[in-house]
Amino acid sequence: MRKSKRWIAVTALAGITAAALITAVVVKNNLNKGPEGTISIVQEGTDMGIKQVQVLKDKSGTITGYTVNVESKGFGKTPMELAISFNAEKDTITGIVVVSHSESDDYGAKMTQPEFLDQFKGAKLPIYIPGVSLTSASSKVKEVTTMTTTSSTLKDGKYKVEAKEASNGYTSQLSMTIAGGLITEVVWDCVDANGNLKSVQAINGEYVMTEKGPNWAEQAEALAQYVIEHQGLTGLTIDEGGKTDAVASVSISISDFVAQVEECLTLASNVQVLKDGTYKKVATEAYNGYTSSVELTVAGGKITDVIWDCADANGNLKSVLSQNGEYVMTKDGPTWYEQAQDLAKYVIEKQGTTGLTLDESGKTDVVASVSIAISEFVDQVEDCLRQAAAQPVVLNNGTYNIEAAEASNGYVSKLSLTVAGGKITDVVWDCEDANGNLKSIQSQNGEYVMTADGATWYEQAQALAQYVIANQGTAGLTLDENGKTDVVATVSISINEFVAQVEEAIREAAGVKEEVKLNDGKYEIEAPEAHNGYVSKLTLIVAGGKVTDVVWDCEDANGNLKSIQSQNGEYVMTEKGATWFEQAQALAQYVIEHQGTDGLILDENGKTDVVATVSIDISEFVNQVEQALRKAAGEAEPEQPEKEEEPEPEVVDGTKVDGISGATITTKAILAAINNAYDYLVHYVNE
Repeated sequence: MRKSKRWIAVTALAGITAAALITAVVVKNNLNKGPEGTISIVQEGTDMGIKQVQVLKDKSGTITGYTVNVESKGFGKTPMELAISFNAEKDTITGIVVVSHSESDDYGAKMTQPEFLDQFKGAKLPIYIPGVSLTSASSKVKEVTTMTTTSSTLKDGKYKVEAKEASNGYTSQLSMTIAGGLITEVVWDCVDANGNLKSVQAINGEYVMTEKGPNWAEQAEALAQYVIEHQGLTGLTIDEGGKTDAVASVSISISDFVAQVEECLTLASNVQVLKDGTYKKVATEAYNGYTSSVELTVAGGKITDVIWDCADANGNLKSVLSQNGEYVMTKDGPTWYEQAQDLAKYVIEKQGTTGLTLDESGKTDVVASVSIAISEFVDQVEDCLRQAAAQPVVLNNGTYNIEAAEASNGYVSKLSLTVAGGKITDVVWDCEDANGNLKSIQSQNGEYVMTADGATWYEQAQALAQYVIANQGTAGLTLDENGKTDVVATVSISINEFVAQVEEAIREAAGVKEEVKLNDGKYEIEAPEAHNGYVSKLTLIVAGGKVTDVVWDCEDANGNLKSIQSQNGEYVMTEKGATWFEQAQALAQYVIEHQGTDGLILDENGKTDVVATVSIDISEFVNQVEQALRKAAGEAEPEQPEKEEEPEPEVVDGTKVDGISGATITTKAILAAINNAYDYLVHYVNE
């Protein structure tokens, strides 16, 4: 988070030469007094941020160097000011002093540290980072297209987009997290046909673009940081090759990244519009002897009524039974019917399920009177809202075939849905017995007869197909507890399987992936190197396709575990608050409850406020959990990919420097200031 503005006192570099020290002192003085040797600045210099130029001379009048005060806009609210000293030949830096800045304390403020500033002492001009060509303000800049950004209110949530097709063997994927109306996290990666992530390959040295400069993962992180800092794409210009010089360390093509950020921002900016009507969702199977159903009514674009009930095999409604005293949960407290009513009121008041958080048992403490499990209620309300949402789904052309995993009443349900021009153009539904006989043929031949009166099974299947084509989906096709509908007049059969298979086919056509299935087993991850003297280790156990246990610990060189040390009082972070072990336990519990790390948002320091008791940096924990989940999902071990053809790095005369980790914008501003000062000296100072 950006800190409040602060001013840094001018300090000389440790170990700087005597001449540079004299320069630094003079710079301090010239801020207030306008020292001897100060020369006037032409308009071009003002445009470049040049504030003051001083020519330094010895007693004989010989020029010994120059000091240029220059401003440059970084991440802070106000421009930074640097006093940069050059030798008499104007080709070498003799020292840099940070006069003032308002960069963030945790990142950009590292510009004042000796380990960063010392690398410039004695550096030949110009200064550069490999793969990036910084253009001074006086040079001609190639015209590029400016990306649009968002200025509208963003809805909290996690938004994920994926490219429809691979590029150079990789499919681009991006997720964006919005919290409190702000972009708090951006993750960009690319996956190959075997499920290998480019970020992991880059870190492991299996995906190498060039021997010099940041790897792909580092560049992706720098881009993500840019979007978070700017809350969008403002200023992230790209050229015709999809490359940018707005982020100093980035040399890769970022067209996919920009397009997917824009897509996520569009998703987050959209206010849901609900179509008037009554929408119903019935569970496909009973739970504890009751089948749940929700009916939701929209009028004037608003939710006006919600009815939740559950029916047993005899058609008895839980709402009626609970009012009659035939369904009693406890003698004290509200009845089932009263709790269902309170939940309905919540949805109407909130216009959805936002804020209705559930624990691992499907219960909530958000609605005070409700003590029952409400997982089905929440799922069914959200299904009704998806039906009511007037947001068109983009379908990919093709034919999508769905087949039931097992037979029902001796027949296996099969459905084929065809999309052409982005529209559903054909739907074929049929059921096949063990001998290969089709119900459609049998019903036409009189071999499968349901009733002497009414439409045959085949005619009803045709009518249902026509409904889906006319409505471009199943919206409005409400079912009762027996899976029947009165929406299509001629249809009297149960159509649960038909509806489920149409919706599955539409999801496939829309490119929506099914939930990842985890393989049972024990998955162990260990960091390749120590961090602060400890190696992070994580064990994740999957049983029944679910994460059932997570153990995180860190081990020092002597085999001591941080969990034990923290319990014994040998590893103490603070006198107050949870120990390291307790925080690790809380994180493990979070992953088990959420079956992953979704929602576990981190700040720029790797910390989170999602788990109340946790104050430690959890970057390694999150990375290792996600690595373990990928293993559990059966992703293949990374194989050596074919390297992308990358242009040979441009040979640059000058000095390569390292940027400030996590402060790309600040680094860019410093380099721009140095090169502008150098450019001005060379072109406009003749003394």
